[in-house]
Amino acid sequence: MFQVDVAASNLNSNDAFVLKTPSAAFLWVGQGASDPEKRGAQELLNVLGVSGSQIAEGSEPDDFWEALGGKGPYRTSARLKDRLNAHPPRLFACTNKIGRFIIEEVPGELTQDDLATDDVMLLDVWDQVFVWIGNEAQEEEKKEAIASASKYIESDPANRDKRTPIAVIKQGFEPPTFTGWFLGWDNDYWAVDPLEKALAELNM
Repeated sequence: MFQVDVAASNLNSNDAFVLKTPSAAFLWVGQGASDPEKRGAQELLNVLGVSGSQIAEGSEPDDFWEALGGKGPYRTSARLKDRLNAHPPRLFACTNKIGRFIIEEVPGELTQDDLATDDVMLLDVWDQVFVWIGNEAQEEEKKEAIASASKYIESDPANRDKRTPIAVIKQGFEPPTFTGWFLGWDNDYWAVDPLEKALAELNM
């Protein structure tokens, strides 16, 4: 772990970075960053005593680039970009609200708002499938979702590895390998009552 100058050119797709400004902090996760690198970056945030927004490479908000002095080229890997283009992350909602268990894909860019706390979600990042369990999810949804994740991998027509690992995680205990795929992840997102948050946004 070492400090570099604040410039986009110092980013690297194979690493994770912490960017701290007077008003915000970011944890940038490169597509090729290893789990130890992601954990190290999170530990640095803890040492600094700040809660940073976790950003996956390719999903950077404008204020991130502004803090770096503008968007620019940096060290990356064509292989990583090819993999992301060939197998972009996919998010699915698993629910039995209508009386039967169904799985529906969530369209568009991935944001924390897409994670329904009363459902179970499947996040497919190709080399791993996450089963995210919302705090209000029903027991039947949990059981069906885990079984469905295995069937999903086995029946994938894209000739994927049938041994693709499945990771089960609970709401509030998401690792960087999960949160890094969502735009501007906020660790305190569910600490605020949804109604209070909506009212606060209306009053802005």
